[in-house]
Amino acid sequence: MKIFNREQIRAWDAFTLQENQISETELMNQAAQACVDWLNPLLPHYPSVMIFCGKGNNGGDGLAIARMLYQLGVTVSVYRMNGNYSHANTYQEGELPKDIPLYPLSSETHFPVIPKDTLVIDALLGTGLNQAVEGITLQLIQHINAFHATVVSIDIASGVCMDVFIESPAIQATHTLSFEQYKLAFFRPEYAMYNGSVHVLPIGLSGTYAQQTDSTFECMEMGEIKKWIKPRQAFSHKGTYGHTALIAGSYGMMGAAVLSARGCLSSGVGKLTCYVPSCGYEIMQSTVPEALCVVSGKEMITEIGDTAHISAIGAGPGIGTTPQHVNLLRELFMKRLPMVLDADALNVMASYSNLFQMIPDQTIITPHPGEFRRLFGMGDAFAIAMERAAQHRMVVVLKGKFTLVATPEGKGYFIPTGNPGMAKGGMGDVLTGIISGLLAQGYNSTQSSIIGAYIHGLAGDLAAEQYAQPSMQASDVVKCMSDAWKQFLT
Repeated sequence: MKIFNREQIRAWDAFTLQENQISETELMNQAAQACVDWLNPLLPHYPSVMIFCGKGNNGGDGLAIARMLYQLGVTVSVYRMNGNYSHANTYQEGELPKDIPLYPLSSETHFPVIPKDTLVIDALLGTGLNQAVEGITLQLIQHINAFHATVVSIDIASGVCMDVFIESPAIQATHTLSFEQYKLAFFRPEYAMYNGSVHVLPIGLSGTYAQQTDSTFECMEMGEIKKWIKPRQAFSHKGTYGHTALIAGSYGMMGAAVLSARGCLSSGVGKLTCYVPSCGYEIMQSTVPEALCVVSGKEMITEIGDTAHISAIGAGPGIGTTPQHVNLLRELFMKRLPMVLDADALNVMASYSNLFQMIPDQTIITPHPGEFRRLFGMGDAFAIAMERAAQHRMVVVLKGKFTLVATPEGKGYFIPTGNPGMAKGGMGDVLTGIISGLLAQGYNSTQSSIIGAYIHGLAGDLAAEQYAQPSMQASDVVKCMSDAWKQFLT
């Protein structure tokens, strides 16, 4: 699903009006009706509905919703900010039945008490906001939040900026009803406490515009990813599906190597060679018998040697962060093979940033937020990931609730699978193995990252169902990879 920015959504509205030969208020009524249809199952649980409306078109949506709820027999009251109203807002006010109380909000003294059993609808600001809220609007948002009511925000929670992160108080929505598609703000961890549960409602916007218009960001769906999956050939053999070299583990950190190896084997790769220190040789041979082992060093990996037979490399889980690892990474980079870098490989690069000048084109890095900050500093993580992916011609897989895959071509893909039960050690090691195994099979860096992150999260969701989020472990995700693959292959 494409994720359009504010300007594109405005253009989408205008295109729809022209294509369908309808008015702005007719489109607004379609949006309001979609919201009312969604709200209908909730209504029996609340004796009354309070709707807070702003001065723009989002407020117009709220007024239209008030009228439609009233027609259903719902007890509705409307509270509207004073000011210069948009044309559509004024029109919707004129359509309100006279029995609906409409209270102006011009000062804090006009703010109503919100009973505990009241359903609140937030239609204050919408997607047009591009700065922190202030003044009476800020006071009203804080007032609504203080009552901890069930709040449904229309299109976006008021106070949340659609395209960029701006630190500002916002409505703490229980639900957000987003029109037609997700907004970029829904994927930002900084806005998590405001978005609530997000529901995408079709409102009749033009399919032609959506199909013809490119977007910087997309939220990936299984149907799109399935098109990339290569079928297994009847007369294939293990050499058909690539050979991954996994550089992982050191004294006390062999668990990372084991998990990464198991993740790699679950990706469908034909062969796997694990480069391990001698202290981890028996561990690897006994826990991952399907993998070949090459010993390098005593307590940590010191060199790689010949990789003429290797299709792709995964490096970093548990290798350590000594100055000697700088030379190890340089050796890896000179091989110019498809590559995934994670964990300690990224921590070494954070200390020796000149290594970025050496990485092969289309290298994949998979930082969690802490590693990302050590690599690139503080700031808008999405913008930085996109910038650095283009600068270094690499794919950045920024792990999180909605993992972002940022590509050198300037596209960003969000992965909707995964759950909080995956916030445990070892999960990233499994992901590194999966992506490096996909790379070896001939998927390109973007495809490997998206498929790998999606199926890793999907296996995590299956593990959560089977083992429960608090108790599930990284090894459980590997166990569920088979069932995750079944969903892709059916």
